[in-house]
Amino acid sequence: KIIQVNLLARKTDISGQMILDLTTELDMKLADFNIFHRLDPITGKSIFSMANIVEPGSFDMDAMQDFRTPGLTLFAQLPAPVDSMTVFTELMSAAKRIGYIVGAEMQDSSHCTLTSQSIEHQRNSVIDYHQKLQLAMQSL
Repeated sequence: KIIQVNLLARKTDISGQMILDLTTELDMKLADFNIFHRLDPITGKSIFSMANIVEPGSFDMDAMQDFRTPGLTLFAQLPAPVDSMTVFTELMSAAKRIGYIVGAEMQDSSHCTLTSQSIEHQRNSVIDYHQKLQLAMQSL
């Protein structure tokens, strides 16, 4: 299962320096695929990731001074190294923080505006996924 939130800047592009400041605040590190990841301190595996909304999605650390993008994508793949609801909560918290700081609209994977109702729908989807995963694990 994939959780995805797109953040589309409303007024002006997001600068490379702003991205670096955000990733420091959100404890994200540049790692696999040249995108930023929040890593689980125990396993070192990605809890969720942040990519450039523009393909191919990667960041060039040598060019961040002049870098600009119209948006960012946060995403996670479940199962993850931590509980599914923890992943969802941390990803949504980071998305809201980024959206607030850069003045971005939060959108779902179809680029529709995320409302309180659609966020709750995503939360319920993660809960359902988690319950199905638990049942599958019990039957092994």
